[in-house]
This record gives sequence, C-alpha cells and structure tokens, in this order.
Amino acid sequence: MPVSCIFYPVSSLPKWLQDIAWMMPPAHSFEGMRQVMGGHGFSPLHFWWGAGLNLVYFTVAIAFFGWIFEKARSRGLLVKQE
Repeated sequence: MPVSCIFYPVSSLPKWLQDIAWMMPPAHSFEGMRQVMGGHGFSPLHFWWGAGLNLVYFTVAIAFFGWIFEKARSRGLLVKQE
C-alpha cells in the first residue's frame, strides 16, 4: 500500500522505492489524478502504463494459475465431485 502513493506523490519516495512504485498500476492512476487536479490535464501516458501493467500482471496470473492447476491435476490433488 505505501508504494501505491495514495496520499503522497511518487517523487516523495526514495529512488529505490520509486522504481518499485512505478511497477504498480495504482501509482500511475494516482499520479494521473494528481496531474488532473493540479490543472495539467489528463495524462494518457499514466493511463496506458497503468492499463498495460494490469494486462501484463493479469496474463502472468492466468499463466501461473494454469501451471498450478495442471500440476495439481497431474498429481491427483484435486477433489472429485460426484
């Protein structure tokens, strides 16, 4: 939650934590909202970075679930319902 930068801008974090924050989609959302509230207009860059990161993380999660599911199925760890 601290790296989502809800209450403070990403620039207030130490450099090493800023790199982690920029890997989180909510940080892009909140930075984009700060830009709009500051009168600088909508930032397509923040929007697309956030959307792209969401897509990447969702794809990785689906692949991981498929891999885990296949491992459990091949080992017979899934319960059969009759």
